[in-house]
Amino acid sequence: MEKYYISNQVYSLDEIQSLSLQDYMAISQKNKPMKLYKYFPNLVKDGRNYSIEALENNSVYLQSPINFDDPYDATISIDENEFAMKRIEYYASRCGYNLEPHWDYNKNIYEFSTYLYNQLLQGKTLHDILNVREKTDDLADITHSIFANQLNVELIEHYKDNDAWQQAFYKAIHEQFLTLKKHLIGYFRVSCFTTTPYSMLMWSHYADSHKGFCIEYEYPAYDERYKDLYANLFPVMYSEHRISVLEECIRHIDHPRDATVLYAIYKYGLLAKSIDWKYQNEWRLVSLDDMLANDENYNCKFFPISKVYLGSKMLPEEKRCIINLCNKKGIPYMCLSLSSNKYELQDCSMCKKIEMKYP
Repeated sequence: MEKYYISNQVYSLDEIQSLSLQDYMAISQKNKPMKLYKYFPNLVKDGRNYSIEALENNSVYLQSPINFDDPYDATISIDENEFAMKRIEYYASRCGYNLEPHWDYNKNIYEFSTYLYNQLLQGKTLHDILNVREKTDDLADITHSIFANQLNVELIEHYKDNDAWQQAFYKAIHEQFLTLKKHLIGYFRVSCFTTTPYSMLMWSHYADSHKGFCIEYEYPAYDERYKDLYANLFPVMYSEHRISVLEECIRHIDHPRDATVLYAIYKYGLLAKSIDWKYQNEWRLVSLDDMLANDENYNCKFFPISKVYLGSKMLPEEKRCIINLCNKKGIPYMCLSLSSNKYELQDCSMCKKIEMKYP
């Protein structure tokens, strides 16, 4: 049986597929932790220390999933061959040409391209035949225009060459396929959290090998000020298996704001990860582009900061800076150290004895 894990609870494929947005939100609220944690590298990039800014402003950055370290993360499962078949059927239907149900992909391409070519010989354009508008910012117009323009180049100039029709459709559909995937990746912004400040791997991967810090956030009972955060914060689903979103993605081309389509992309793309990452017990704040952003840089005001943990390898001068900032803002802090008898991190009993007064 295919197993899917959400907040360490096991679900079957049927249960996952029947999981509505309301169901997922209910799971989120039922299993919500008392605290959430986010690891920061405390590095200067392009002249700015975004980690310090997040601490100062009590904000989190909503980043594009294209920058995630897992190549499968925030991607969608679509079989390109099935996608190609359905798109050929779609465009044939769009211009009133009937393909036979028993035809395979190559037969569909050959017959449909012959039909299009005969229409071109009558002085029509592919944009007219396919009822395609010139390219605009609309996803449907973009993908249809890419398809028509690619066919224009290949069919008109090279139609009599052997296999030109097959290559023309392959290139046109492939370009449309890549455009759709790129668009979906760039359509959302995400901020990631976990449920512990003591993960050795998380400190290594996301806090500059223990030289950064980790912020602890309250996850308060319902407060109207945070209603948008509650509605868009979900636990990640882990599994060995991927679920296809072919039908939803095809519908997304012509209906990019359809709520059921967006939720399917949420559930099977943005909130689905390989079981290899299950140790992270990750929660994600998902924004539809800048929906949750409070400024033009995709920063989002988050839940109140309740504590800051300082990495076990943080340099003294950087530790002093963070402690001074915590003292200024009235935020408790804790230095972490290595256990002497276990492979684990622990709170440092000497932390509060360090005198570092805010200047």
